[in-house]
Amino acid sequence: MSTNVYHENRTDHHAIIIVNLGSPATPTYFDIMRFLREFLSDHRVIKLPKVLWYPILYGFILPFRSRGLIHSYEMICDGKAQPLLETTKRLAEKMDERTPETTHVRHAFRYGKDNIEKAISELRATYPIKKLTILPLFPQFSASTTGSVFDALSQWASKQNFLWNTKFIHTYHQHPAYLEAVCNQIKRHWKEHGQKHLLLTYHGLPKVMLTEGDPYYCYCMQTSRLLAQQLGLNETEYTTSFQSRFGRQEWLKPYTEDVLKELAKEHRKIDAICPGFAADCLETIEEVKVTYAEQFVEFGGESLTLIPCLNDHDDHARALIAISGPDAF
Repeated sequence: MSTNVYHENRTDHHAIIIVNLGSPATPTYFDIMRFLREFLSDHRVIKLPKVLWYPILYGFILPFRSRGLIHSYEMICDGKAQPLLETTKRLAEKMDERTPETTHVRHAFRYGKDNIEKAISELRATYPIKKLTILPLFPQFSASTTGSVFDALSQWASKQNFLWNTKFIHTYHQHPAYLEAVCNQIKRHWKEHGQKHLLLTYHGLPKVMLTEGDPYYCYCMQTSRLLAQQLGLNETEYTTSFQSRFGRQEWLKPYTEDVLKELAKEHRKIDAICPGFAADCLETIEEVKVTYAEQFVEFGGESLTLIPCLNDHDDHARALIAISGPDAF
């Protein structure tokens, strides 16, 4: 008997691939360097001409930044695999368990070994796929994240002689299922620990991207307003900010560090959540949970508590299935 599913079952199948950013495979110098090299060589991320950027990247950033990040990555993985990698994998598995037999959910990363092309190739070799949905795990579209995933998909497609019926989900920042999942995460935390002032902190971008038409800032602000509306918060009960900036150019404001100074004057304790991240990672665990919590105390506050990302929670799996669309199956 043939073991080739394609020949045994001619029913059309549907593939959903959730795509996260990626992370170094291990918290070691060379793995971190390999990840940063691929990430920072993406023209969507760094828009400088290569002739100007590559001497900086290879001469300074890769050798020194890679070494400087070893401790940070060691801290967030705690001797295990990188949380973003494992969480994204488990999330795809949970989604796969909740979909029909003819729908197959897999994970991929924009940077690293488990890329989109690998995920598609494995699905093609196993199932008679006729429909493909690509769902980047970036709720708020930005050219530097979702746009880069589209580039990778296009690069794969450019080499194919046949293309499946493909749907690309470019943003889901205002999808009811996503908003409900984030609100439920916040409510669960408040039920256990009590309600506090809520800081919604998003990954920053250079301001020039906004002026050139990237809608990310607008989508983040809209996300905050919609979440506050569903939580019943007024404008004094939540704050939006942007983190993770580097370099000398101006980034999206207000900066989280500046916001913390002001919040420490008015609140002894605050909660922080990162609605732009699907899974906890270096920017949420090391930067917010540790660094920003310490800064808040230095500024005069008592405590900053990180509300975890949706990660592989059942609510997240259900939400992403809904976001894939009613025509997904």
